[in-house]
Amino acid sequence: MVLVTVVQGYAGVLLNRTLIKIQVPWGILISIILILYIGLRPISGYYFGDTSNYALSYDRIQMGLTDSDGGTEWVFNGLMWWFANNDFSVHIFFLFCTSLYIGFYWLCTRRLFGQFYFVPLLVSMSMFIFFTNTVNAIRTGIAISALLGAMSYKKNLLVVIFLCAFSYFTHNSAILVIISGILAWFIKNPKYYILAWLLSIIASLTVGNAVANLFLALGIADDRLASYLDTADQYASSFSKTGFRWDFLLFSSMPIILGAYFIFKRNFKDPTYIWIYNIYVISNSFWVIVIRAAFSNRFAMLSWIIMPIVLIYPFYKKRFWANQSQMISHALILFYIYTFYTNVIYGGFKLF
Repeated sequence: MVLVTVVQGYAGVLLNRTLIKIQVPWGILISIILILYIGLRPISGYYFGDTSNYALSYDRIQMGLTDSDGGTEWVFNGLMWWFANNDFSVHIFFLFCTSLYIGFYWLCTRRLFGQFYFVPLLVSMSMFIFFTNTVNAIRTGIAISALLGAMSYKKNLLVVIFLCAFSYFTHNSAILVIISGILAWFIKNPKYYILAWLLSIIASLTVGNAVANLFLALGIADDRLASYLDTADQYASSFSKTGFRWDFLLFSSMPIILGAYFIFKRNFKDPTYIWIYNIYVISNSFWVIVIRAAFSNRFAMLSWIIMPIVLIYPFYKKRFWANQSQMISHALILFYIYTFYTNVIYGGFKLF
């Protein structure tokens, strides 16, 4: 689908009204197909990460071996409890979770881009983290995709608050993105956040985990986040990619550099874009600070889920070039390169 869309862009028809009308139902169809394909996956920890652990917890609830008051993540735990105690299979529960995850993506792109939402949705789905967040980091995926939905309701504060609460009580780590959103709501100048991002790289390179330990001392991280920061040495031998991840940093810098180009060079001042862009930069800055921690990819996911919206938004909100359709194809290829590298080249070599 990426290749077909790229060809359409080079043919100059990607923004054609007739094609746009055809793409609207295709966005719904591909969302349904992926919900069924991913939601009804086999139970396998080898292929699908924490899917097996979630399934084990689900089985324990059904057998009456687990008592839970839901804790602070009572939305997710409560839903799992309800499905398990009403004798639904674990596959139906995963299907429901996938529906929420992809549904919020669909809602976000449909609201932000209107009938032009298909390519932005395709960009989101073709990011390498899209699949991972619905089979491995299931709670995180639902929580942050709910925040994407909240961002699309920027002008309706009640809905924003509701979806933020839904997100936080699904997975507490969402608080980092929520705080970023509040900060970006009041302080709007992207220059401050870009400077903070650059400083976070310097701090991470020079003082290592000292800043991460400061977060622990101040009690900023919740128990789960704290455990990720505090167990770096414990997992260093088994987690082969701890340390400063230059490849992840390069990947994370793409929307920051591209966004800076549109904002400062092309004078793109869309308020919604500025807000979402700033949220991404703030959230990613926190990850850069703790990049050396075990499971720092869990922190990176908090910003990476927002990444596709930051990348594609300007292309569909303002005409910057006469050949805008071709430029969208260039961008789509660029955005997909890291996914191809991660899953085909790097992932393929790992098989051998």
